Amino acid sequence: MTAEVAQERTGWRDQEISARHRMWGYDCPALDLDFLMLEYDQGKAAALVEFKNEKAMPIRMGHPSIRALIGLADAANIPLFLVRYDSHFA
Repeated sequence: MTAEVAQERTGWRDQEISARHRMWGYDCPALDLDFLMLEYDQGKAAALVEFKNEKAMPIRMGHPSIRALIGLADAANIPLFLVRYDSHFA
């Protein structure tokens, strides 16, 4: 049984890039970052922060995409923060 590629849910992303990646299929996973911020000091990476809106899917720490972000932060020897924010956080 072959797993299917997840379909685009929001419709606002660049459709050509999304369609091309989906054509490559399930065995070519990628992570669509909601809002990844790299904090730095004097030109050196200090932390990765992935912001997710409160309406986004729940963060599952064991999910391969989160494990990939953790691996990236670990390889850079910097912390990773996963932040959920309220839509009205003025």
